[in-house]
Amino acid sequence: MQVSGANILVVGAGKSGRSAAKFLAKRGARVYLADINPRALTEEQQGEMASAGVEWLPGQQDGVDFIRRDFVVLSPGVPPAIEGLQRAREKGVPVLGEVELAGRFLAKPAIAITGTNGKSTSTAMTGAVIAAGGKRVFVGGNLGVPLCDGVDRQDDYDVFVVEVSSFQSETLEQTAFDIAAITNFAPDHLDRYKSLNDYAAAKSRLFSVQKESGWVIFNDQLDWCRKIVAGSPGRPVPFSSRTDEVSEGLSLPSLSTIIFRHGDSVEAYNADNPRLPGLHNRENMMIAVAAARLMGVGVRDVQKAILEFPGLPHRIELVGEINGVRFYNDSKATNVASALIAVNSFREPLLLILGGREKGEKYDDLAAALEKRPVRGVYLIGEAADNMAKALDGRVKYVRPGDLETAFGRILADAREGDVALLSPACASFDQFRNYEHRGESFRALVRERERT
Repeated sequence: MQVSGANILVVGAGKSGRSAAKFLAKRGARVYLADINPRALTEEQQGEMASAGVEWLPGQQDGVDFIRRDFVVLSPGVPPAIEGLQRAREKGVPVLGEVELAGRFLAKPAIAITGTNGKSTSTAMTGAVIAAGGKRVFVGGNLGVPLCDGVDRQDDYDVFVVEVSSFQSETLEQTAFDIAAITNFAPDHLDRYKSLNDYAAAKSRLFSVQKESGWVIFNDQLDWCRKIVAGSPGRPVPFSSRTDEVSEGLSLPSLSTIIFRHGDSVEAYNADNPRLPGLHNRENMMIAVAAARLMGVGVRDVQKAILEFPGLPHRIELVGEINGVRFYNDSKATNVASALIAVNSFREPLLLILGGREKGEKYDDLAAALEKRPVRGVYLIGEAADNMAKALDGRVKYVRPGDLETAFGRILADAREGDVALLSPACASFDQFRNYEHRGESFRALVRERERT
């Protein structure tokens, strides 16, 4: 892809947008970085962009700014239906996502992992397992480092492992990964997509652009996952945690054993990693096993790495124990399906913190599940408290402390030895926190401060 001398507008000044802007400027393009928020860049970031040769355009851009460019690059947080982008497309101006842009320059073997939940853990674990085989691995995309940053230094890597969100996959056009995987699928981001079908269609772009020589790893026990990958020309590698045996792909005869059948090969792996509790983590592990083996990592290296993988922060993370009560940070649970996974990972009595900014979901399924579990109390915080309370009324005992610190104080007063206190909000964090990491770090700090007293 030739960009030298091109006139390019990058829309969205978040991490991905800044990465794309610097990537293009380094290759000789005339780059303009715009964001509807005039304060999206700090003074330091403005200086960084200027040093890179990127012109900063703060505030709302007129539609003319879009159509007079050779092409437009869209950050994943920017909805693709905004007026300027629609005008650009009508005038024949190409609109690319940051992952699509980076992918057009990518010349190394690459794995993409998507899904509603578990994609970050699966991505990080896959990268760790491949690295255990002696390969230099880039791990990033929606998880951490933007893909443009990695591709800019691609001579430093042998394999790319990329987490791809629906916001990133919906703008894919040509970028085809050697392996594409989907962990699972459940309602999410319905504040952005009109329907579950639209959300699924965004995910399916990752698979529809794949090459015939590629591989498709997918959750065979979910109808939605089968539907999402159905249009892929890649070769299927199904996995299921509910089937003792499959003719091809991966199965889980017990929580401690993964079987991988691939061609004439049948391989068994010990999956008993105590830092990765729950059935969902075995599914994440199956993706890592399959992807690493398809990339040529040896069986012994794969086995060692999956048992040593420590897990990720903010995903059912044990952050401390106070008076015999274990506290778990699952702040990454920003939707109902993810919170259900966390709730179902425990048999002990639960004190559960729920709430935050809503994403267009209903809470009836969560309330029904909690009604069947040993839940001693639910503590509602944030903007979602009203609707969550309506779903919980008459089913589960709850209080409405409003914010995380107050909820933590109430839990300390209510908890008994042997209980589990769990932050698994089922909502986004942006009403009271910068992001889910900030929310999880705040919870962790509350626990550790109390542990010291």
